[in-house]
Amino acid sequence: MPSSGPPDLSAPHFFIDRDLGTRTFPSVLRAAGIKVVLHDEVFPAIQKVPDDEWLRYTAEHGLVGISHDSKIRYTSASRDDILRYGARLLILKGKAAHDGLARSFVLTFPAIERFLQRHEAPFIAKIYRHPHDATRPGRVEMWLSGEAQ
Repeated sequence: MPSSGPPDLSAPHFFIDRDLGTRTFPSVLRAAGIKVVLHDEVFPAIQKVPDDEWLRYTAEHGLVGISHDSKIRYTSASRDDILRYGARLLILKGKAAHDGLARSFVLTFPAIERFLQRHEAPFIAKIYRHPHDATRPGRVEMWLSGEAQ
């Protein structure tokens, strides 16, 4: 059972899946002024909740989920949950340490904000780091949209 109510959503808030850790990734985002809610802040007594539970939580509270688990797109139950709950999920693509993923997210954040303004839930989008230069923004790409269903 979640431990707290919804956050104050005056700007986009992001729910960070447990696979991105509780220190480095969220610290870099918070230092950049990005509003985040950690898995363990909502589900502190549980080691790992099933994907459907945290996806439902994000949808109910207007949060955008962030995960590094690209398999979630191919798990039919999770994919169906995203569509059913009206969730918004961003999948970070590529192999990198959490600090590299976080720095790329921050650099790409203006494009992420534009993407969120243009697309209604439900969806899964991919966030790619710049392929050749870690100091440049990456890109955001739609992966699955409820509009296509």
